[in-house]
Amino acid sequence: MPEATLIDSFTEIEDPRHPRNTLYPIEEILLLAICGAISGADDFVSIAEPVGSEARVAPGAPSVRARSAFA
Repeated sequence: MPEATLIDSFTEIEDPRHPRNTLYPIEEILLLAICGAISGADDFVSIAEPVGSEARVAPGAPSVRARSAFA
């Protein structure tokens, strides 16, 4: 029996949003919210702006910021 991924388990959840207001699939939003909560985020701002991400960039590498879905 094949194992289901975490994101596959969200496919049964009904998305209440209007289709024209859906930039990202509900499964991806829920996955990011769970990953953020596991890593210590306690609100949507913490999920959108991870703390310490600059520390993981190699010295001398160009600065790149992730696009925020909440901006």
